[in-house]
Amino acid sequence: MRNITCIDGPNFSGRTTHLRRHVGLGPEGPLRRAGDQEPAAYVGPEVYNCISGLAATVIDELRLYRPSLDSDFLSVVPRRILGRNPFTLSGGEQATLAIAAAVGLGPGRLSLDCALEQIDDELRGALLSWLPGQLPAGCHTLLADNRLGEYPRHLSQSTEYLSADLPTGPPLFGHISQAATKFSPLVEAQDIELDGVGFGYPHAELIFRKCTLKLTPGRVYSLRGRNGAGKSTLAKLMAGVLRPKSGRFRMGGVEFQPWRHPGHAVAYHFQNPDLQLFETSVRRELEAGAFDRRDDVLQVAGMFGLAEVMDTHPLDLPFSMRKRVALAATVAMRRPWTIIDEPTLGQDTVASREIGRIIGGIAESGAGVILISHSSRLHELLADANILIDGGVVDVEKRSQVL
Repeated sequence: MRNITCIDGPNFSGRTTHLRRHVGLGPEGPLRRAGDQEPAAYVGPEVYNCISGLAATVIDELRLYRPSLDSDFLSVVPRRILGRNPFTLSGGEQATLAIAAAVGLGPGRLSLDCALEQIDDELRGALLSWLPGQLPAGCHTLLADNRLGEYPRHLSQSTEYLSADLPTGPPLFGHISQAATKFSPLVEAQDIELDGVGFGYPHAELIFRKCTLKLTPGRVYSLRGRNGAGKSTLAKLMAGVLRPKSGRFRMGGVEFQPWRHPGHAVAYHFQNPDLQLFETSVRRELEAGAFDRRDDVLQVAGMFGLAEVMDTHPLDLPFSMRKRVALAATVAMRRPWTIIDEPTLGQDTVASREIGRIIGGIAESGAGVILISHSSRLHELLADANILIDGGVVDVEKRSQVL
């Protein structure tokens, strides 16, 4: 029998420790005996760390774990990415690859620790339906995820579904709170326009050919699309991290070139916090982009529950806290526009709700916010307009709900 146990519990309740021990891992490394040959696999929220770096393409990466690839096994991996370099994939595509590679080992024990959160709804549903039929008989899988309540229930129809609530331990870090003063932008936010913007990565087809878009501040836009549709690419273009191949940008009707001053008008919170964090302490990280290094830093530290770790190196913190630090550093910049990419990855229900309130408060202060997330609850809480990306075509769809 293939047994999947869903582990539900808040941050810092011991979920990750439980899932790591399930596959023979401890804080200092493997716990398994040398003579124990049963394969086991762990896929955590840092899915990019599960890629070997030994293969040039996705299909070659999968062959490292399962030399003979049949059509049923490959059915869950989008065909469009099979020839891609694994390190060029989106976060959700990397998560799918990491889970498929772990299953390819034929493990007797498998732990999936918040690895599904960055996968889009359609692909996540396909993966959860595919998983039981691909696991070896007798394989015991533990699944921890902060969005279990948002996922389709077809998982319970294909395998035994158990809930194991872990006891909540003493808080290791402060709680997220909207109690601090809302941040207003340093300069008045204005409409931002993209006029015929085109972009493509080297040696690849154009993702956008003539992207035309006009956005108004004071609201939260939800940037939607499947994994790999170009959401993060569009965000990086607007923030100036990438330079377009063609087209123009306007702010308040005046042309500007965001790539000449990245992050000056549009701040960007990366999906992967490890690509954003670069300082040697949380305090220095928050100070790096803050206008007021004292008051602003103290406020965001209080908002995101970071007061007790200000002198800690960011990379010494667990993933959920690194996400908080990166988001706090972005908020502290107080830019007219802010793009927030998957802010609730690794965050439990309570923390996600508070992060949503903080994001809503930023928009209420007059700034513009663009949200990228696969959390349906976060979208329901915040967004009053959707920016839809499908096949390189970008469109704005207004919703009846207003902040």
